[in-house]
Amino acid sequence: MRYFFAFIVLVFLSQSCIEPVKPEFQYIENVLFVEGLASTAQGTSFVSIRQASTEFGIYQTSFVEGASVRVENIDEGVETPFSQDLESYVAPTDFIVNPGQSYKLIVDLPDGRRIESNAESTADAVEINDVQINYESELYFDEELERNIPGHQMRVDFLDPENVPNYYYFTYRFIEDLKFCERCYDGILRDGSCYRPSGFRNFPDYYDYQCDTECWKIRFPESIILYDDQFSDGLNIENYYVDNLPLYTRTDALVELQLWTLTEEAYRYYKVLKDLVDNNIGFNAPPPAPLVGNMRNVLNDEEFVFGRFSVAAASTTAVFIERETLTDLPIEPILPVVFEPTLNSPYPPPATILAPCNESRYRTAIKPENWIDNE
Repeated sequence: MRYFFAFIVLVFLSQSCIEPVKPEFQYIENVLFVEGLASTAQGTSFVSIRQASTEFGIYQTSFVEGASVRVENIDEGVETPFSQDLESYVAPTDFIVNPGQSYKLIVDLPDGRRIESNAESTADAVEINDVQINYESELYFDEELERNIPGHQMRVDFLDPENVPNYYYFTYRFIEDLKFCERCYDGILRDGSCYRPSGFRNFPDYYDYQCDTECWKIRFPESIILYDDQFSDGLNIENYYVDNLPLYTRTDALVELQLWTLTEEAYRYYKVLKDLVDNNIGFNAPPPAPLVGNMRNVLNDEEFVFGRFSVAAASTTAVFIERETLTDLPIEPILPVVFEPTLNSPYPPPATILAPCNESRYRTAIKPENWIDNE
């Protein structure tokens, strides 16, 4: 979700009849992209702010640092500030939105612009009844790696409420035990960063640095997973395919699956975005629908701001996966562990073999609630 912005330029495609030719893009400099989510589940709310630019003739989007980001509970008149974390802004760990209440996003940029969203109401959550996670040695074929990738396929059961339209978004946190928090290629770790000290030749290819405390790596889906009940109102949805979980490593893993209930406007926005990201605008496909968000510059109506702030009611379930007995080749290479020498080290002090488990959206030293220790 955080890096969807590179795909947004697709909305500038010509809306005339599609011919089977290479599409041409119109790239607009300094366009702002704001994407935000506030959820009823702790630890999932975030905001990402990026701006289009060119550097050495290359089109790109850059994270906007130093913004003041907050979510306002309109019913109670309370604002919650978000803090910068890597390339996003995240809510306090205990922040949640409440069903039935309305919220909006407020962003004050360093250059003085104020970006706000429309208000959005929180729906009711729909509970997950069951999750099936089944292992396959040949889950899918990866063209880049030129081999079959092993992993687990995740499916879900849930009961759709009847006589009311429901719009769903599936997401999850895929959590793996992390033993080594840093690997420095052609260098050593000092003051939290890898660097190569001067005057040394024949450096090892890399040094590994063990986490100085328990640590877990967190992965998120690489695709947008949606469902609506247009043809299944009130039915018991069984064995619905959610996503593939590739075997990145053979360490045990925990899946925290969330089923978000969205507003219709949010669902339609993400549906268009999914079509763009999934390249469903092939040569003979119909033109993509307009990607209409709900962000605006309150000080300048002439500036168009891409993106959307959405609120979601979330139900969560967790499944622990034991993988250490698996023998298939994982995606991440298995390399020998190489520690920096600490006794009579030739490198600048202080010599170390440890690295911190820096808390972020993608890494945590806080033991997940449903984690099982098998050691």
